[in-house]
Amino acid sequence: MDNFFDVNVTMLRMSGIWIPDTSSKPIIKLMYLLYNTLWICYSCLFFCPSELVYFANTFTYVPDLVKNVNMGMTHFLANIKVCLWFYHRKEIMAIIETLSVYGRRYETYGDFNTDKIVQNAKRFKDIFSVLFLNFAMFTSISSCFICFLNVIAADIPPGEEIDMKLPYFSYVPFNYKASKVAFSIAIWYQFFPVFNYAYIIVGKSI
Repeated sequence: MDNFFDVNVTMLRMSGIWIPDTSSKPIIKLMYLLYNTLWICYSCLFFCPSELVYFANTFTYVPDLVKNVNMGMTHFLANIKVCLWFYHRKEIMAIIETLSVYGRRYETYGDFNTDKIVQNAKRFKDIFSVLFLNFAMFTSISSCFICFLNVIAADIPPGEEIDMKLPYFSYVPFNYKASKVAFSIAIWYQFFPVFNYAYIIVGKSI
């Protein structure tokens, strides 16, 4: 029987919060350390707080505030899940390993087929996990790509700032309205952490 949680584990590896086994080679541990540090610092420690800080700019206009709160609190709750993952990681991994080892402990008897039950449950879980992940990724891809196309197609006179909204509300550490290039960089600056959060949120739904 395959590992029941292999799809979720793959998502957690991609999200940047997976810690390799102690028996892994030093180079593997180093690669994970660099990869995890990049995404945790970028998404969890910088981008999410920048969304929450931006409440000060959107609280006067309800539609913008609702969108800001929706995304900001979603990512804030994801950060809490990351903290819980690191705090309880050993216990969670012990549960995963135990279920993998003892998943076929019971013998088939009549209509009671352990392998079939587990395989059906795994198939159901994997399909909806991947489907949920695709929807989450499509949200960030579509929002950012449409905004990117709009700014590229916009007719902006030289010297004028771009009067358009970014896909999401967050603090941007440079003047993104100065040019199309700066605005495009700001779009992708927002895209990558939102895209990464899709893996964190779905992957942690074990």
